[in-house]
Amino acid sequence: MQKAEGSDYDTDDEEDWEAVEGAGGLYYKHHYTSPALKYSDQVHALLPKNDAINKILERSQPKKYNHLETLEQHRFSVMNEYMKSTREVIGVGRERLTYCSRMFRSELGISQVRTIEFWTFMLLVVLVFFPRVYIHYIGQWMMVNAAGFPPAKFEFLPWTVELSYQEDRLSTGMTVGVVLMGPLFNILILSLLSFFAFLFIRLSGAFPGILSKTILIYGIWCIFDPVAILIVDCILGRFGTDDAYSNDDIPIGDAFKIYWHFKGVSGNGVVGIPITIFVYLVLMLLAATVLYVYFLKLHNNGRLLDTYHRLHGEDEDYVIPFDLEISAKELAHICRKSENWRGNEGETRKTVVNDFIWEEEDDDEDDGRSRKSFDEKFEDFKREVTVHVAIFTVHLDGLREIYRQFLRLPSGAIIEVFGDISNAKLLPDVKVAVMRKQNNYEEAAVRQAFLSFFGAISSSNVSDLESAQLQQVSAPEPVSGAVRAGQFLRDSREKKTMPLNLENNQNRV
Repeated sequence: MQKAEGSDYDTDDEEDWEAVEGAGGLYYKHHYTSPALKYSDQVHALLPKNDAINKILERSQPKKYNHLETLEQHRFSVMNEYMKSTREVIGVGRERLTYCSRMFRSELGISQVRTIEFWTFMLLVVLVFFPRVYIHYIGQWMMVNAAGFPPAKFEFLPWTVELSYQEDRLSTGMTVGVVLMGPLFNILILSLLSFFAFLFIRLSGAFPGILSKTILIYGIWCIFDPVAILIVDCILGRFGTDDAYSNDDIPIGDAFKIYWHFKGVSGNGVVGIPITIFVYLVLMLLAATVLYVYFLKLHNNGRLLDTYHRLHGEDEDYVIPFDLEISAKELAHICRKSENWRGNEGETRKTVVNDFIWEEEDDDEDDGRSRKSFDEKFEDFKREVTVHVAIFTVHLDGLREIYRQFLRLPSGAIIEVFGDISNAKLLPDVKVAVMRKQNNYEEAAVRQAFLSFFGAISSSNVSDLESAQLQQVSAPEPVSGAVRAGQFLRDSREKKTMPLNLENNQNRV
C-alpha cells in the first residue's frame, strides 16, 4: 500500500485503514511514523508557556562545552570505567592471559590463509621441526655418554634419530634423566635464543622480524616436543619389548622408557606411566613459561608489552611532557653555546642560575608529653626547589638583555619560558620571587648603563643595596654556580604556604 498524500498516524483516510478478517467493525490503522515519536514532538506544545517551565527545559538539555572544555574531556588512558570493573571481576592475571591468547592467535595468522605471511609461517613450522628433533636426541646422547654408557647406535634420519643403548644398565634416576634431557635441552636452546634476542635489541635497537618469528615457532615446538616425539615413536612402532630392553639394537620410545625400566626392575611397569605423564607436564609447563616471557617482552621488539600498557594503563601511568619542555642535555648544550658566543660589537652572553627554595616544617605541638623522632621530623619537613636559569646578552656599555630563560620545576621537568615570567604556572610565592629577581637584574643593568654613560655621577651616591645588586649582576655566575634566594626562603617560612603534592619523577631529571 502506498502512502496517501499528507497521511499521518492521526489521519482518517480510508487507505490507512484495513479491516480485520472475521471481526466486523474492527480495523487496523497504518502508522507511517512512530506514535510515541509523534507524541514526543508535540509534547512541548501541550505544556503551558511560562518562565518556570522554560528554565526546567533549559536545565534538562545537555550542557554545551566550549573548545577548551571539550579538550579537557579527553584522557590519556583508553581504558574506561567499564573495563576497570571487568578487571576487578576477572582479575589481572586472567586479563593478561586473555590478551596474550588473542595476540598469539593474531600472530599465527591462521585466518589469513591467502597472505604471504601465513605461508611463510607454515614453511617455518616445517623447517624448524627437524632441528628440534635433532636437538632433542643430541641432549639424550650427551646424557647417556655422561652416565658412562656409550650408545650402540646413533643415526640421524630425516624425521627422527635412532638412539639405542642398553636400557637395563641404567638406574631409575638415569632413566628419568634421559627422558627429561631431550625436551630440557630444547628449552635450554630456547632460553639461549631469547637471551640472544635480548642482547641484540639492547645493542642494535631492533631484532629482525623473520628471526623473531623463527624463535616463536621453535618455542611452540618446544612445548609440544614430548607429544611430537611420542607420535613419531608410535608411528615407528617403538613401543618396546623385553628383547629391546635387554639388548642395545632396538631403540625404545621416550614415553615407554620408564615403563620398561620399572617392569624390568620390579616386574610391574604401571608405576612408570604416571611418572612419565608428570615429567611431560612439568616440561611442557616450563617451556610454556619461557615462551610466554619471550612472546610478551621480546617478540617483535617488545611491541606486545608496549601495546598492553597502552591499552590497560591508567591516566597516572602516563608521563606527558610539557609543550615547551626540553631535556637536561639540551639545556647544558644551550648554556655552553651561549658561553662561547660573541657578537659583532663584542657582546657576550652569561648564564645566571638561581635556586628558589620553598620549604616548611610542620610545628604541630602536642601536649609536651611526646617527642617526635628524627625520622618523623624529617618526614614533616617539606621542601621544593625551583631552579631559574637566565641567559643574558652583555653589551660593552654594561647593558644586559635577557636572551633566554628556563625553569626547572620541582617535578624535574625543564621548560623554556617566553615573554613574561608571570605566565608560568608556579606557586605564587615562587613566581613573585622570580619576578623580583628578574626586575632587580633589569634595574641594575639600567643603572649601570646610566652610570657608564654619565661618568660624572659618582658611585658614592648609590646606596649599599644598589651597589650589592650591581656587583651581583656585573659578575654573573656560570652554570655550575647557584645564587640562593635567601630572602624568598625566609618569606616562605613565615607565610607557611601549603606545599604541592610531589611525585616521584626522578627519571625526568
